[in-house]
Amino acid sequence: MRKPLSFSIIPYYKVVNGIHIINAGSAGKPKHLNPKATYVAADIHADSIKVEIVEIPYDHERTARAIIDSGLPVEFAEMIRTGRG
Repeated sequence: MRKPLSFSIIPYYKVVNGIHIINAGSAGKPKHLNPKATYVAADIHADSIKVEIVEIPYDHERTARAIIDSGLPVEFAEMIRTGRG
């Protein structure tokens, strides 16, 4: 039986003992030192798997301003700006 892994918010793709481990990352609270959102595009066939982690820009500054304007701690906005969630 396979067991679930925890959610790290850091995008990655690894193969360990023949098992493909894919984490798409995050949109909104990144921890990969980059404010861009990430997603995974996977092309899965019976004999192969191709995985691409795609970064996409979004208006993270607008999100950071909305956090500050809502009265939340400035540190939360800085996490969005720097990708140090």
